[in-house]
Amino acid sequence: MKAVIWTDVAQSFIMFFGVVLSIVFGFSDAGGIKKVLEIAIAGQRINFFNISFDPTIRYTIWTALLGGTCYASSCACILQTQTQRYMCVNSTREAQKATWMNTFMIVLLIILCGIVGLLIYAKYHDCDPLKAKLVSRSDQFYPLFVMKTFSRFPGLTGLFIAAVMSGSLSSISSGVNSIATIIMEDIWKPLTPTRLPSDKLQTTISKYMCER
Repeated sequence: MKAVIWTDVAQSFIMFFGVVLSIVFGFSDAGGIKKVLEIAIAGQRINFFNISFDPTIRYTIWTALLGGTCYASSCACILQTQTQRYMCVNSTREAQKATWMNTFMIVLLIILCGIVGLLIYAKYHDCDPLKAKLVSRSDQFYPLFVMKTFSRFPGLTGLFIAAVMSGSLSSISSGVNSIATIIMEDIWKPLTPTRLPSDKLQTTISKYMCER
C-alpha cells in the first residue's frame, strides 16, 4: 500500500504540474486573464449563481450542491480506494487530516480544470474543432489545445502526455491494489481460516493478482 500511495504522490505532482503549465501558457497565448474573462462572459460561460428550479437546466446552484454532496460523500465514505487509505493510518485523527487534505487537493484540481476549460473556450470560441474536423470527439479538445499551445516548446507536449498518463495510472494502480486486497481479505482468508498463508506468501499472491 505504501508503494501505491507514494506512486500516487509522484503522479499527482506531474499531473498538477502539467495543468499549471497549460494555464500559464494558455493565458499568455490568449492575451491575459482579462481577455479570457471577457470572452467567457460574452459566451455566457461564467454563471455561478443560477438559482433556477427548472429541472431541464443542466447546471444550477442546486444541482451543483446536490450532485457535489452526493459525489463527494460517496468518494470519501464508501470508495474502496479511499477507505483503504484511512485504514492505513495510526488514528482517527490522522484519517481526518488525510480527508481534509484530499478534499483541498480535489477542490484545487477542479478549479484548475475549470480555468483550463475557460482557456480552451477562449481559444476556440469562434472555431468549433469538431465541425472543423480537428478532433473526432469532444474529449480531445484538451489534447488539441496543448498541442497547439506547447508545439513551440520542445518537450512540453511530452510532459502533457505524461500528466494525462499519470492521472490514468494513478486511478488504475489504486483500483488494482484495492481489488487484490479485497480478494485476499474477504475471499481467500474466509475460505481458508485454518490454513492462512504467511505474510510473505500473501504479499506474493497479491502481487501476482495485481500483475494479472
